[in-house]
Amino acid sequence: MIPQPPPQYHLAEPLHPEPSSGRGCLVVVVVSLLVAGVVTAVVTFGPDLSGVGSGESEWSPSTAAPEDSADGPTVDLLTADGFEEVVASLIEEAGTRQVAEFVLYPDMAMVYVPTGEKEVVAYYWDGEWSQGEPEQRSFGTVPFDVGDFLGFDFRRLCDRLEAEGAEECHVSVRAPGEYDPPDVWMFVSAYDQRGEYVFQSYTREGVLVE
Repeated sequence: MIPQPPPQYHLAEPLHPEPSSGRGCLVVVVVSLLVAGVVTAVVTFGPDLSGVGSGESEWSPSTAAPEDSADGPTVDLLTADGFEEVVASLIEEAGTRQVAEFVLYPDMAMVYVPTGEKEVVAYYWDGEWSQGEPEQRSFGTVPFDVGDFLGFDFRRLCDRLEAEGAEECHVSVRAPGEYDPPDVWMFVSAYDQRGEYVFQSYTREGVLVE
């Protein structure tokens, strides 16, 4: 509740220009009591101004950095250590290292596990797993062992785009399909400074495909 200012008291003009001494004393006493009451109301119910002028304010916004979520990723998932964390957790969750595609962001991963011919189930990870429904795909359905990429530093691929001012970089890895170039395994995507989508293609060994 916003503190309200104390009520204003106005003393009426005396009816007689020359009040008797007794009435004068009474008026002085009443005025004194009213003034004391107003001061007490201001002190008791007025806003707390103790911080004004002292460099302190209870309304100052906090500048402390938010704490990391206990359930969130502990490392950049594009790094070798981060990717290893994803693979270890995937094996525990899905019981397999055979995938059709995986997509890595710094703080999130999506892994598509084949469940049939041209059918996959998506697993999403941001520190804990959630599973999607089976879906049909016309690309990214060729199984491969995700463990084959352990030790690979995907971060350096994003660093190349980000050095040119690109943002929100992520890496998609899938085995070449019938419509893909035979040597392209990795797609590094981001948004440039104009907000346009840009990407680069890499071989399985991380060599840029011009």
